Amino acid sequence: MSVRQYTFVVNVGANRTLQTLVDLSLLVSNLLESVHEICSDFRGTNSRHGLNLV
Repeated sequence: MSVRQYTFVVNVGANRTLQTLVDLSLLVSNLLESVHEICSDFRGTNSRHGLNLV
């Protein structure tokens, strides 16, 4: 395997890893948003009394 091929493989691997991390962070932020909405719905009128679950 030449240095050029090796560098290409490393770059492709790094790009895929980066893309996976980006996808995971988007997934986590969407999940947190959903949890926040559920907690807001669950809380309902309690938010007026200053009870913050999230």
